Amino acid sequence: HRSYQLLTIGGIDLINNFTFVPLYQKILKNYPDIYLDIRTHHSTELYSLLEKRIIDIGFVVNQKRFPDIIATPVYKEDMYLVCHPDSNYYDGISPEKLSPSNEIFLRWNSDLEAWHDRYWANHKPLMRVNTGFMLSHYLIKPDYWSIAPASCARLLKKTQNLTYYTLSSPPVPST
Repeated sequence: HRSYQLLTIGGIDLINNFTFVPLYQKILKNYPDIYLDIRTHHSTELYSLLEKRIIDIGFVVNQKRFPDIIATPVYKEDMYLVCHPDSNYYDGISPEKLSPSNEIFLRWNSDLEAWHDRYWANHKPLMRVNTGFMLSHYLIKPDYWSIAPASCARLLKKTQNLTYYTLSSPPVPST
């Protein structure tokens, strides 16, 4: 019977299903003595799981201070306009040219919300979602759009026939 080391990693949906899939695959392939237990939760839940020592590592979007948790930014991702391939959007488009009534708003982090409020504070989006993969279900018309992190945008292009573009004034990269 072979011994192994259990490593329990908690992450938000985007990290577990998009960003860190290659990392998890590499651990699976190259470290047979590590038994991965990957769990998907919202950031606030992950802090609680860390405090209770239910997970070993947590990957969150919004960094908060907790007395017994060391929080270190691990990476940053640029944010992109994600849309239907038949849209009239283009690289370098200005946020002012985007209609909030066609937005599928991805609740991502406080930096994105602050950037978003600079352009559309008094406007309601078409709808809100809280995971990157949900965008694939609703970006179904050429005028619909969303702002999402690079890893999400790349995977949606590859798997869901969506496309993405840069913005002339993008949100700060997400951490």
